[in-house]
Amino acid sequence: ETINLLVSLGVGSRQLVLYALPYLRGEDDVAQKRFVRSRLHVFALLGFMRKLCRCEGAYYFQTVPRLDASSPDTFYVGPRAFAASKYLHRYAILSEFSNRVASGKDAFKERMRLAERLAADPLGEFSRVLRQSPLRIADDTKGAKYKPFTGKRDPYLPGVRDLTEYMKAYANLRVLADETEP
Repeated sequence: ETINLLVSLGVGSRQLVLYALPYLRGEDDVAQKRFVRSRLHVFALLGFMRKLCRCEGAYYFQTVPRLDASSPDTFYVGPRAFAASKYLHRYAILSEFSNRVASGKDAFKERMRLAERLAADPLGEFSRVLRQSPLRIADDTKGAKYKPFTGKRDPYLPGVRDLTEYMKAYANLRVLADETEP
């Protein structure tokens, strides 16, 4: 039996909304352990909850809420505090890139795996994706590991796809790679 719980305590700026999510059951709790270890999943969940309830304030995951929360734009994950808007922006960049290029039999799993690899090594993974993408118009898109960003032709290089979108993605990922990840 699955129990979902929503409790609201207090009012105004001192209101605490508690979501008790179901435990992910599976063989040896593999699903639960993977979810908890994946920063991408945790921040996606916190961001989703933030958008869903349209609540301003700090969000907590696997930690006890604090009355001294200094910033309403904070995600507390375990013992650490993270700037929520910074990490939501970070994972939006990773998700957008992953959603545009990932393919395969189970595209959702491929997108999640790619986003996690991008989070760990943005430029290294970008390079790997670029090498395994069909960059020439004549390349086989069905046999390629990743989908092309665009079908547009490069105006200056005949037979090559326009790489402008790849360069925009590279610029975004470059900023992420330069940031220090805690």
